[in-house]
Amino acid sequence: MRVRFKYLFGKPKPQGEPIPVIVDPILHDIVDGYLEDALDQADALEEACKQKDFDAVGKLAFTMSGQGGSFGFDQISVWGDELVKAAKEAKTDVIDDIVPKYKDYLTRVQVSYDLKKRTERPPEES
Repeated sequence: MRVRFKYLFGKPKPQGEPIPVIVDPILHDIVDGYLEDALDQADALEEACKQKDFDAVGKLAFTMSGQGGSFGFDQISVWGDELVKAAKEAKTDVIDDIVPKYKDYLTRVQVSYDLKKRTERPPEES
């Protein structure tokens, strides 16, 4: 188990209306950990951009792009794709625009689970 010292007293407080996202219930046990990791990732993105480390921004963005949609957070994947492109072109203005939106999204996202989306598991062999 990883300990989160940075957000020991809770994640940053939301500044607007909740953003509802419906997630497959099979992911229930791992979504909270993913969102905590995403907050850490957003901070790392912010720092990498300040240092003009576009290689690090690109790597973090690539991870965002792949993981976001896998967990049901399609907007994260969209921003990840945009950040990958911005990192390749060293466009700090685009990165500076997306990262605060990403952090805000992570503080306001409200996860619910849709049983209709549940992934069926194959029956166990006897």
